Amino acid sequence: KIRDLNEVSYGAVIGAGEQGNQWQLVVALMNEMMQKGLTPDDTCVNAAISACERSSKLQWAWNLAHGTAQEHNASRSISSMPWRLARLGVNDPSAIQAACAGAMQQLKRARQPVKELSTLWWAAASLG
Repeated sequence: KIRDLNEVSYGAVIGAGEQGNQWQLVVALMNEMMQKGLTPDDTCVNAAISACERSSKLQWAWNLAHGTAQEHNASRSISSMPWRLARLGVNDPSAIQAACAGAMQQLKRARQPVKELSTLWWAAASLG
């Protein structure tokens, strides 16, 4: 077990696990990180989702996407949750509505970089 890691260290190991198709390791590291009270950033969550998705573990990917956003406020950019839902092919209207409503609230509060807006539009188009 790796000890005394911070968010950056966990992110590096999670990213390596994603590249090595080690979805179980990535999920274990995400859980360990959150148990230690560390908040995964969008890069960590997206790498973990990608590792699960590549291994056809879509339920694990959904659990990570939904759980980290709800319990640990990991979704910091306006496009994160809609992008995750679109990437995973989620078609649950209540999940889509909640993600889009959250994105709209964030959009109203602050100016967003062009990349965020284009990613949000892509996700919205993919979700229908």
